[in-house]
Amino acid sequence: MANLSALRFSVSVLLALAGSIQVQGAGFTIAPKKVTAAPTIDGVLDDDCWVGVKALTGFTKTTENYPAEVQTRVRMVYDDEALYLAFDCDEPNPSRMQAPATSRKGLWRSDPARQNDLVDVFLVPEEGHLYQFAVTSAGLKFDQHRFRGTKTEPNFTYGKDCPVAVKIGETNWICEMKLPFKALKIKPQMAATWGVNFTRVRPQDRVVYSSWAETSGKWKDVKSFGSLEGLIIGEGSLADKPPLKLMKVSLGEFSMGKNLMTVKLKSRKTSGRFRVRVSTQSPTGKISETSKVIEVKWKGADEYMIPYKPAMESGVHKIIIRLADVEPDKVFYESPPARLKIPGFLQAYCDRNYYTREKDCWINVRIPDVLKGELKGKKLRLVLKDEGGKKILDSEKNDPTLIERIPLRIGRVPPGSYVAEVVLEDENGKAMSTLPVRIEKHRPALNEVKIDREREIFLVNNEPFYQYGWWFFKARNIEAAFKQIREHNFNYVTLWAHQVKGLEAIKDFLDLAHKYDIKVIVSFDMFQTMYREICISLSGDLMTRRLKIRDIPLTKMEFFELCLAEFEKAVPEVRDHPALLAYKSFDEPNDTESDRVGLRRIREIVRKLDPYHPVVLGAITGQGVEIVASEYNYDEYFTQVMKSGYFAPAKRGMGDVNSICYYLDRARWDVRDMHIPIKANLRSAAGGGYGVRELTPSERRAQVYLAMTHQVSGINYFVYVDYGMPMHRANWKEHARLGEEVRALTPILVGGKPEQRILVHPKYSSIHSLLRTHDDKLYLILVNSNVVTQKLTFEGNFIGAKTKVKEFFKGTSLPCKDFRFTDTVRHMDSRVYEISAWKTDPGQALNLKITATKLEETYDVEDVKRFFASDPHADYMASQNRINVNGPGNTLESIARDIGNEKIFTYDKQERKASTSVNAIWINYGGELVIGDEKDPSRGETLDFAAVDGSNEANICANGGTLEVHHSTLDGAGSDSTGAIRTRRIGRIIFVDTKLKNWNKATHYKALMKKGEVSEDGGLTVTIYGEATKPGDRFYSKGVHDLVDWVQESK
Repeated sequence: MANLSALRFSVSVLLALAGSIQVQGAGFTIAPKKVTAAPTIDGVLDDDCWVGVKALTGFTKTTENYPAEVQTRVRMVYDDEALYLAFDCDEPNPSRMQAPATSRKGLWRSDPARQNDLVDVFLVPEEGHLYQFAVTSAGLKFDQHRFRGTKTEPNFTYGKDCPVAVKIGETNWICEMKLPFKALKIKPQMAATWGVNFTRVRPQDRVVYSSWAETSGKWKDVKSFGSLEGLIIGEGSLADKPPLKLMKVSLGEFSMGKNLMTVKLKSRKTSGRFRVRVSTQSPTGKISETSKVIEVKWKGADEYMIPYKPAMESGVHKIIIRLADVEPDKVFYESPPARLKIPGFLQAYCDRNYYTREKDCWINVRIPDVLKGELKGKKLRLVLKDEGGKKILDSEKNDPTLIERIPLRIGRVPPGSYVAEVVLEDENGKAMSTLPVRIEKHRPALNEVKIDREREIFLVNNEPFYQYGWWFFKARNIEAAFKQIREHNFNYVTLWAHQVKGLEAIKDFLDLAHKYDIKVIVSFDMFQTMYREICISLSGDLMTRRLKIRDIPLTKMEFFELCLAEFEKAVPEVRDHPALLAYKSFDEPNDTESDRVGLRRIREIVRKLDPYHPVVLGAITGQGVEIVASEYNYDEYFTQVMKSGYFAPAKRGMGDVNSICYYLDRARWDVRDMHIPIKANLRSAAGGGYGVRELTPSERRAQVYLAMTHQVSGINYFVYVDYGMPMHRANWKEHARLGEEVRALTPILVGGKPEQRILVHPKYSSIHSLLRTHDDKLYLILVNSNVVTQKLTFEGNFIGAKTKVKEFFKGTSLPCKDFRFTDTVRHMDSRVYEISAWKTDPGQALNLKITATKLEETYDVEDVKRFFASDPHADYMASQNRINVNGPGNTLESIARDIGNEKIFTYDKQERKASTSVNAIWINYGGELVIGDEKDPSRGETLDFAAVDGSNEANICANGGTLEVHHSTLDGAGSDSTGAIRTRRIGRIIFVDTKLKNWNKATHYKALMKKGEVSEDGGLTVTIYGEATKPGDRFYSKGVHDLVDWVQESK
């Protein structure tokens, strides 16, 4: 992976009136043929326009990143009116094709039996806008336009104006389509570059998703799309039969000075002389004209190099080509406009978000590649000024390079707010470009949390702090939770509204966290509880939504102001606490004016009252990241964003752990010029609607190392609450190991970032890696996130005859031979290689080629089943006062044996009765708890929650596992309205002749009562039968339902 902080500036050729995106990722480029006769949309590819058009193929499976066994070919042409596409899909079993959807709402289903054979085209005609157009094998169309990443236009249904035709053959099926530019609201343009991808769904033995571009597991991963280049949309002729026709324009690689574009012209004549004029208009309106006389020597198409010279200004330049006769000089063609975006001549940032004891402030300056070769005789000057504009000090650099790091000696500068003006001067000392950089210096404090913007990491009292913790925190026993968190090598938590109420409780929480050396991010959301018992989302439409707080009607914004007042009171009370790491704004903001106002207000309060701690943003949505990128660009105080990369395994299945890469890469791209830390938000268990099972230890390892190789500055788990934590003890052990590794790797992760080019072959091997330097050694951090074990061969320009390689954590040496070394890495496993005696020539990038060879050993759904079916056991989780039941064959007697503490759970063999003081018993994915004897009614048992703590919240949850109760009694001990017997995810509950006693009658007696009687003592004897079964047969629940829905579903 390339070092993103060392990415060079590029020039984007933009759409008229909007600007198109320069797509980076797959590296595939399409230059479609412009035709004069459009094809007939009939599903038969016999039109002249398709002759000689190269097919695009090589589709890869998005869930495995290996070539699809059944391939797809796509052809594309266009004219002034539309794009035309032809999908030619191999299909060895056409009789098994399926397209059950009858409307667009039924197109996307998780159940393979309800999936559709379909093809998709994705187009990105401008940055932030994504068009998706899908067609099933039955000809049903789906259209969508997304902008700013997540918003859609529900009323923009262009599909009705897009003709399609499908033909199914003996070995293939064809889909032909027309996408009119007018229907897509695409305006006339020239030399535009679009993002493009083609995908296919094939549901037979299993659903196979395949893609032309090698995406990171997400079809909407636009940064992995290919490029659609050279489009000329719109008729520009000023004559009935112009002698020349403009067929293609490429502006080429742009630099300041003289530039050449490639123009493809088609002549109607066998010879002639013509003039090509190029007019360029700068952002300030300056016009520059160039022209060249060309000589046509034959009838047909030819390419010509035409000069053009934009003004030396950053911004968007408009370019128009005019074709004219030489004598008389009369224009017969004027092109639609092209847009050329020239980046700013300067980009700069300081190395800290604020300073206290530092002697130097380092200003990092980047000059774009367009000025390469133009810097001789130029000068970079840095001038530090106070708030009144008075010059304090300066520094300069003659003949600068494209990347510079220049110090300002601020050791004796008094605390205050300053501006460093970065000035690029020409040979005569005239300013070519000036960029202000804000610098804040404060008096030293006892507890300082800064942002190292060069390494993009938190500094706690000047030491790097790599965050490894929990985003959401709720525990019945806070101290037990902190003890568990610390024992498993986590180093921080986020305090939300759900855990404590009141300022004193917040300070007590911080005291307890400090006792266990745990840092705390204090969330703004919690200040809602000062006025409201339950938490509401403060993002969205703050202005208009109305609430009723303490019988007083308020708008949501008025309520927000009340919360702000409490927040402003609290900041001075907690700012000096050693456990405080940062403040968090409200959660998941949207791209609305009220949300922008709210974020700004929170940031201003912290800046005024506690400038020593950062503000972080829980930008789980793409819009939240974009708010930061647009609203706070170059504002070093809004100092971290968190992006969720949820890996959610499918029901009883696998999923693709590589899907998190899409979210992390997107967040880094969105804030690429801000130099702020990015934290990965990873899923731990089957919580919050994400997935149906917890991850296995190997899946946890893969996602942590994926996050590290994608250069995040912290790893955050969602969530430390009852449903979000690991249920299996093997997963807690893996968390502890990973936390220990993260801590050991922190000096390496924040070490040197050498320029690097890493090539993985094949590209779809799912090998992710990163190079870092530390203490004169080179480190290669790697993960094989594929489902197959792979043999890896490493070849690098830094590997010499004396180079030594060892595995960092195991200490085992790997022999280097012929300037290479090899290793075998199991599926979902990681490696860290320590490389000594390495070297490259000065200024040379590190080049590494990793060749992967697939071996036989694989990781599949059977491995998942084996893990959850192994090691049957019960664990007590003190922080939640809960027992977790895992694996098959558990009984009340075995739980008592596993827990080994009669105060928590006891079993009387003679009475066949278990008593417990826990609030909940959860039977987790793959787990089983059998109460009673199915065949012998006399061996019934009793589970009694009579010893439960004062909360009266007895719960039994089949959390993906199975609860089986035969001829037995479950006594809830008068459980209140929060108590329940329920299923979650794909859990099952089987009741046969079961007595439910002292449970929450209002909620659950009615729900459970299908056939049964309520006894006088408040118990309920229930025998539940399925409608289609004979009496005595079992009936069990399925799906993500509590028992109310379960019984309703059974009817």
